Amino acid sequence: LTCHLGLRIPEGVSIKVGSESREWEEGKCLIFDDSYLHEVKHTGSEERIVLLVNMWHPAIDSSRWREYAKQANIARQSREDLQMYFNQKSSRR
Repeated sequence: LTCHLGLRIPEGVSIKVGSESREWEEGKCLIFDDSYLHEVKHTGSEERIVLLVNMWHPAIDSSRWREYAKQANIARQSREDLQMYFNQKSSRR
């Protein structure tokens, strides 16, 4: 699960999770299950600032948390490696 606390929310910003769309409100939390396809739409020109807090889904048994955290860390590192690779490749052009 992910919690977004709206800190600075301009006009024209929304999030779609699955088939549901929502808008942030400053000072309020928006909690969603990020295992569903989700996307942010930002049609304004001002910066959106949210505080992100990731939480364990209540359906995941706590005895599996360490295993899943390790997998998430591996995936995060792989994503960072790919990003670095593509940044280096684009700077060579």
